[in-house]
Amino acid sequence: MRLGTSEEITDWWVVIKSTESDAQYDDYFERQDLGQIIYLVIDSMNLEVKPQIEALRNSGKISHLYGTNVPDYNGSQIQVDRIEVEG
Repeated sequence: MRLGTSEEITDWWVVIKSTESDAQYDDYFERQDLGQIIYLVIDSMNLEVKPQIEALRNSGKISHLYGTNVPDYNGSQIQVDRIEVEG
């Protein structure tokens, strides 16, 4: 992603995990479709999606994220519009 730009994300397969209590970010995720650990802030303006993110922390469930990768203070942030959980 180029600095100062946004990018739509579609069907990223992830497992959402929480960071340590003193970490800069609340959550990070492991992309299951790429096999990479990516440390990004995950948030949502959608009041139905926000509790889904919290409920999926450390559950081990594969989730499919849809939303926008937007610029943030230290890089980028995933603004999630929709989550689909496998199983």
